[in-house]
Amino acid sequence: MAKRLLFVVAFGGLAAVNAAAGPDAITPIHLPGNGEGWTVSGGVTPDREGNLYGSVSNSRGIFIDPYTRGCGMVFRINAKGMYSTLHDFSSQKHSRGCRVNGELLVHERAIYGVTLKGGTNDHGTVYRLSAKKGHELLHRFDGTDGSMPGEGLTLATDGHLYGVTTVGGQHDAGTIFRIAPSGRFESLYSFAPDDPLGARPFKRLTVGPDGALYGVISGGVDTIYRVGLDGSVSLVKRLDQRDGCLPQALTLGSDGWLYGGALGCGPSGGGTLFRVLPNGSFERLYSFDSSGPASPVKRLTEGPDGTWYGSTGGALPNALATIYKIRFDGTDPTVLHVFNDSVWRGGSSGPLLLADDGWLYGTSGSGGNSKGRDKGGSGMVFRLAP
Repeated sequence: MAKRLLFVVAFGGLAAVNAAAGPDAITPIHLPGNGEGWTVSGGVTPDREGNLYGSVSNSRGIFIDPYTRGCGMVFRINAKGMYSTLHDFSSQKHSRGCRVNGELLVHERAIYGVTLKGGTNDHGTVYRLSAKKGHELLHRFDGTDGSMPGEGLTLATDGHLYGVTTVGGQHDAGTIFRIAPSGRFESLYSFAPDDPLGARPFKRLTVGPDGALYGVISGGVDTIYRVGLDGSVSLVKRLDQRDGCLPQALTLGSDGWLYGGALGCGPSGGGTLFRVLPNGSFERLYSFDSSGPASPVKRLTEGPDGTWYGSTGGALPNALATIYKIRFDGTDPTVLHVFNDSVWRGGSSGPLLLADDGWLYGTSGSGGNSKGRDKGGSGMVFRLAP
């Protein structure tokens, strides 16, 4: 298999790879001084100028007890590959947010995101970053309206940002919420432990073909649910063992179906890929064999000519993860890269981005630098030729 990875930003440190060489040829360019971070997650999000934005869940700024690895930060990589820190949450009061989590949302020249901790009694926050005003705290969760917000926010057609919390709410089983860019907050739904929809949501919501939002419950009861812009919440599909278990966040395809992966179960035991319509029509497209690349993680990314790109948590010999592509109908699966050594061992920690420049970009929660995370690496941003 060809070695396609051409450059990374390694945390902490910028590293480059010769295009003709394999991963062993990584040359650190920006070495960790005080350290740029720890556990890169959530993928990267572009803006109109070609900049990429991402987050690190822990950072080595001003340590805040008991989170002695810091509270995380948001970074930017410009179109020339230069890295900079936009905001270090460890440099502010813990109550303004700690433990940056999930994907970032870029909207009207501002960045929106969530933190798992901080806020009122450590229940988490929603924040905005902009060049004009810096860090702005839009909402502090207090437990009654949710706690521990999930994998980022989703912009709906009504102009609101929608998200979920994993716990908190009326029954301490999670919530669905929306918030306006102005900061006006609404709690839409509280899950219950015996809820037919499931409980404890964490995965990011996705806008569907009808303008409603669609989410998954992963664990316990595995479901796909719908959130209407009127605040209504309903069940779309309950997954059984053959459909797959532990579903990941969905992606709307250009054909109007919602596509997703399930981390486990399926006919071959290694997880599945599937698609679903708002009316509940469901098709299992592919079943991963647990003896090979398996356990598809994070959202799928649509490519040209009816293809999807995704990543697995993997089971090839000595491999922790892979990046693959597959056609819309579940045929012609192809492994593009195997994370199979000490440098690349982290695998993909967020959804892939197919950028306007034709490259696939992604993040890894570990690997990429031999001096971080118990010498296994603190994570990286990478790009890959499709």
